[in-house]
Amino acid sequence: MGLLATPQVFAQEEAEDGAEPVEKISIVGSRIRTDAFANDTPIDIISVEDAEQEGLKTLGELLRTSTAAAGSSQITAALTVGYVTDGGTGAETVGLRGLGANRTLILLNGRRAGPAGTRGAVSAFDLNSIPLSAIERVEILKDGASALYGSDAVAGVINIITKKGDDKTVTVDISQPFESGGEDKRINISYGEEFAEGSFRVTADYRNTSELKRGDRDYFNCTERLQFLEDGSRSDPIDPRTGKPHCLETGYGLWMYGDASTAFGGGLQLAYDYDGFFAANGFQSMNDANVGLTTPEGWYPVSYGDDYASEGWWDQRHPYLGQETMVPETTTASIYATGDYNLTDDITMYGELIFSRRTTETQNYRQFWHAEAGTLPPSAFDGFSESADTSSSILAVSLTDHFSSEIEVDYTRGVIGFTGDVGFWTWDLSYQHSISDGDYTQDIIFYDSMYMAQVNTFFGTSCTADQVTEFSQKSCVDLPWADPQFLYGNRTAEQEDFLFGVDKGNTEYTQQTLEGFVTGDLFTLPAGEVGAAFGFQVQRDEINDTPGYHTLNGNSWGLSSAG
Repeated sequence: MGLLATPQVFAQEEAEDGAEPVEKISIVGSRIRTDAFANDTPIDIISVEDAEQEGLKTLGELLRTSTAAAGSSQITAALTVGYVTDGGTGAETVGLRGLGANRTLILLNGRRAGPAGTRGAVSAFDLNSIPLSAIERVEILKDGASALYGSDAVAGVINIITKKGDDKTVTVDISQPFESGGEDKRINISYGEEFAEGSFRVTADYRNTSELKRGDRDYFNCTERLQFLEDGSRSDPIDPRTGKPHCLETGYGLWMYGDASTAFGGGLQLAYDYDGFFAANGFQSMNDANVGLTTPEGWYPVSYGDDYASEGWWDQRHPYLGQETMVPETTTASIYATGDYNLTDDITMYGELIFSRRTTETQNYRQFWHAEAGTLPPSAFDGFSESADTSSSILAVSLTDHFSSEIEVDYTRGVIGFTGDVGFWTWDLSYQHSISDGDYTQDIIFYDSMYMAQVNTFFGTSCTADQVTEFSQKSCVDLPWADPQFLYGNRTAEQEDFLFGVDKGNTEYTQQTLEGFVTGDLFTLPAGEVGAAFGFQVQRDEINDTPGYHTLNGNSWGLSSAG
């Protein structure tokens, strides 16, 4: 709760006879009403009409074009796929002057807009929550305003001003790239009316952005090292299959440790000859190397020791690669309504309502291996053995595409307020209540299944009928950790059911704000009027994040736990 009294003096030329008085307005960053031309606050004003003519379709795209935001990285839906970000997958935020979204305050018609998102780090307004078609302009205060608004306005303030007026519009917008993937479709209906006692406007918007996968664009299909020599020539290892720089992707196969690895200078991996390339081109197999380790046919040493060229032999281009999400599929449906009604000549009641539902889906793939940490002797795997005078160990690394997620966030925000004039003073009293209710669903690997299978492999035992996992309640299944097809991702339905599942959590974030202020002129000096503003604000924020059952019990292998 705060109290503010800030005098401010403006030089003012005497109005010419017959000139109309200049209307005073509130500028973001100050509650004192002034002539906009007399205000020296550093503010950028972006017209949405101009932005739409430039092809911008969302509030996030518009804000990222501003000078205050353009100089730093911003959180987009695409960025949330590959990184852990505040608000969870699909949430879009903006930060000014490189200080992040947590230090950039978002206002909607001069009043706070509550955060939206999922998981335990929800702290900023999700720009997906309001359609661009409901907005008239955006005011960006490029100075810190923490004295007026609090610590979340250190970087600046973004004030979103919505449309008024009695126009009616229907808009259909389709963006179709030359290649498939990343299509954008939007339909919008806006209806407004003005009458003697007030006005209202309702805007409904539906938008769908199709998923863009790595396989949809050639330039996504290979992650190159981009290493260069002093003369500027490329020095990446070469893939002998293509004659081009090797693609460094998520590896799978057998990681070797101990004597077998030492014999190759360390850092040894074994790759299986799935396509017959190694055998057809005379590469040395692991058995031909004669280092005391015997393997089933088809295993070849790659990426070892100081032999830089051997890194290029390891083919990591898996079919899962092309299905990986680069830009997630996002569907947003939102309704925004606003209105005002003159109760008397001096008092106006106003209100706002937003309801938005965002659904975001991603597809990814990942590694998993037979031990939480550590390795097993070759004798633990069928067909592997070593001589009596050697000591080696193996880490079997497999791939799975069971790593998708789905986010659904319902965001509701309501505002009711009253404003009016008493003499030369203007007052405003408002209450804002926002609720973000988000479900997040994640594909997981059961930790208890992994542990049970690991223990059985270590001791060389098979599953028994009475072995049931603690949390996932799965009957034990023997897993062929070093089988080439298992490592590649070709598993039986029984194995998949034993290993994989889905976990679902929920995040609810509630914000309530009560604020009021009065502003007016205290007195007049020869240089002009002395204005002041007095106000208060009471705010309550509450977050309740409930992770899924398996996450709470630490049963999601390779992912964070909670609780």
